[in-house]
Amino acid sequence: PLMSGPTPLPIPQLTAVALLTLAEAFSITMIYPFIAFMIVGFRELGVETEDEAGSWAGLLGSMFAFAQFLSAPIWGWASDRLPRRTIFVFGLSCSIAALLLFGLAQTFLMAVGARFLHGLTNGNIAVSKAYLAKITDDTNRAQGFGIIGFAFGIGFLVGPLIGGVLSDPAQQYGLHNAFLEKFPYFIPSACAACVSLVTIPIVLRYCKEPTELPGKECMPILVDPECEEGHPRLASDGRWLFRPRLAPRRSWHSVACDTVSGSDLAKRLSYGDRIRLSQTPNGCNMEPPCPHGSSRSLLIKPVFITVNVAYFLIALMQVLNIEVFALWAAASPELGGLGFEPGQIGIVLSVAGVTLVLWQLFVFARLCNGLGAVGTYKLGCVMVIVGILCEGIASYVLESSVAGAWAILLTFDILKVGGVVSCFTSCNIMVNNAVPMSEIGTATGVSQSVASLARAVGPFIGGQLFTLTLNSGQPFPLNFYFCFLLQASLLATGGLLALTLPSSLNSSYASRPSG
Repeated sequence: PLMSGPTPLPIPQLTAVALLTLAEAFSITMIYPFIAFMIVGFRELGVETEDEAGSWAGLLGSMFAFAQFLSAPIWGWASDRLPRRTIFVFGLSCSIAALLLFGLAQTFLMAVGARFLHGLTNGNIAVSKAYLAKITDDTNRAQGFGIIGFAFGIGFLVGPLIGGVLSDPAQQYGLHNAFLEKFPYFIPSACAACVSLVTIPIVLRYCKEPTELPGKECMPILVDPECEEGHPRLASDGRWLFRPRLAPRRSWHSVACDTVSGSDLAKRLSYGDRIRLSQTPNGCNMEPPCPHGSSRSLLIKPVFITVNVAYFLIALMQVLNIEVFALWAAASPELGGLGFEPGQIGIVLSVAGVTLVLWQLFVFARLCNGLGAVGTYKLGCVMVIVGILCEGIASYVLESSVAGAWAILLTFDILKVGGVVSCFTSCNIMVNNAVPMSEIGTATGVSQSVASLARAVGPFIGGQLFTLTLNSGQPFPLNFYFCFLLQASLLATGGLLALTLPSSLNSSYASRPSG
């Protein structure tokens, strides 16, 4: 049967993917509060104070992203050919091993190796986006991506908090224990590993494999292990649940919506099959559909490339902003900084984190449903540009009014974060809509690799550029403010690129007319 109105979200599968995303964000971000102290602890580097740890910390911090840049396309390709649940569990298992290895690291090389191994063997971020595209359709995809973004935001907030509170307990809390003194960062690493461990059985239970159902008017068909083979059942929300044969096949089936026979359908299906519902009165048949085109060629078409360039620009801007903001906020007011203490910087970051979570949960889906993914990306670019350019003048206002500087900083930080969330999530949706479902894993893998490249090189570029401009002695806007202009120009370029994107990216590839 055809469903009218928005498709109900598959809550069990969505919850499992959200928890998976939270676990990934937790494990990635928990190292940042103690990374500088960890570098000082590696005596072979000869770093005496945290102030000297910047370059080494940047190298260690970027290693996960660099490994993801190399491996994400491979994991995406694999997810189009293997059960995604298997890839999820493998990635979580490798995360546990890598996190424990990181917590036991006694040398810089061991820590770098653990982070590289973590990124190389874990493709869950990219694969989860492909899975989400499979279990949603055009009517509920924005809401689904918003919930996943909310989970990532929670992990992004909790990870650094746990990392800071639980790191080096012997030094922080006087817990003098031989093991904790030798491995001061084992507890936060083990905590992150436990989150991944708890996620595994939930993924195994609820991440059922969907078959492809092109067209926004069709409900996804999910594998249900409780169904007997050859005896599917119809769920209350209109989904056919079935248990396919284990032999892998990649064939298509055309099924009449009004005359579909459950038992006959189950006999014809096996894992990896695709389903197309039609209104023909001929009952079940096995006609392959006319493909839209070569999937390989789709990945090099201008639309897909443009979306990924836009994705790269927002990712590079974000990592530059994170790096520059931390340095600018701590810099002396005489040089153009804010002269903030760590606690004051923490307040701004907390406001940003709360904004990220609330925007994903309550705002993004409404924007995307109204403007479409392309329109939401354009709006996000404008918000980020205005937010960054205005945020940067807070240090000038600080000279005359501390309250005014705080008002400008927090107001435009909220605007900036809302724009960043809108751009990121819209890009994820456009990547999914740019290719057929049969290549969605490969597409998300490529986009994750592109974003990882930005996150690998961004910290180095941001740190070096800010240091040069801060001490250059140049007048406005070639002083520290040049870094803010650079960030805004990246999003201006992204906004111009978005003007070339077709409105067809607002809906799934399969819902468009072929030809």
